[in-house]
Amino acid sequence: MIDVVILAGGDSKGLAEDESLPKSLLPLKGKLMLDYILEALAACPKLGKKVLVGPKIVEEKRGEKVDFFVEGGDNIFDNVVLGLGVLPNSPRVLVVTSDIPLLTETALEDFLERCERQEAQFYYPIIAKETNERKYPGNKRTYVKLQEGTFTGGNIFLVDPLAVTQSAVLAKRIISLRKRPLKLAGILGWTFLFKLLLHFLTIRELEERVSTLFKVKAISIVTPYPEIGVDIDKPSDLSLLNYFS
Repeated sequence: MIDVVILAGGDSKGLAEDESLPKSLLPLKGKLMLDYILEALAACPKLGKKVLVGPKIVEEKRGEKVDFFVEGGDNIFDNVVLGLGVLPNSPRVLVVTSDIPLLTETALEDFLERCERQEAQFYYPIIAKETNERKYPGNKRTYVKLQEGTFTGGNIFLVDPLAVTQSAVLAKRIISLRKRPLKLAGILGWTFLFKLLLHFLTIRELEERVSTLFKVKAISIVTPYPEIGVDIDKPSDLSLLNYFS
């Protein structure tokens, strides 16, 4: 069984009348956004214990639906570390953000099955631009063009908790720039940056560079399920509610 850390922080500025609420508690079609995530996770038989990380109000609303609650810190990386700290004996942990309400059991199962086929310490899903636009036309995402195609990143990842501890400082910087590909490439190296700008970079080169920097085995998982990467970040994203069943 793979244990799970659910990141339930983030503000709802521009998305809700009460902007004091965390984004995970945004009401969507009669349910809270977090409920969609919890339901998808509960339906996946590969998953075990669940740790919810976020502000205290999240525990008050949905703490009974998880195994553990941890009050969140100041940023995403701190929250990941706090969540992993509750699961010291877990060899692999799935980290999931709470703002991807289109997430399904099928998408989760497929991602985990693809991860099982390769040995690594960090698995990150990427989605082809055509895959995302075919299912969710008009959905605006940050894309990076590689030799194999144009991709966007997902909002889940599978990790060896020990790898996070060993790479804490650099990982914090990388996560802070996860939606700023050019600055991220700058950290990864000038050669890397130039190859990215000229669209010469391959998925394998990306994996090798990240693996070298973090001293872990990191791989990208190309997923056919864009639900993994479609997050609710801005008012225009609320149009995605049309895709809820």
